[in-house]
Amino acid sequence: MKRFRARVVVMLQGDMLDPQGEAVARVGREAGLGQIEAVRCGKVMDLLLCAHDEDEARKVVERLRKRLLTNPATEQSEVVALEEM
Repeated sequence: MKRFRARVVVMLQGDMLDPQGEAVARVGREAGLGQIEAVRCGKVMDLLLCAHDEDEARKVVERLRKRLLTNPATEQSEVVALEEM
C-alpha cells in the first residue's frame, strides 16, 4: 500500500449568497483595502489515505468528495491535488 495526500476545495455555488465572503470584503475595505471588490469563502480539506495506486486513491477521494464533503444543492467541489507521499 502507498500513502497519498489529497486536497479538496469546497465552495458555495456561484449564484449562492456568501455572507461570510461579503463580511470579509466589507471589513477589508473598511481597513483601507479599497482594492477588494469581492470575496468568496470556502473550505479546504486535506486528506491522507492509503491505496494500492494513484487510480484507486483518486476513486476513493472522488467518492468521499461527492458523498460526504459536498452538498450538491449549494456547493461545488474539486480535487485540486493528489500526490503520493
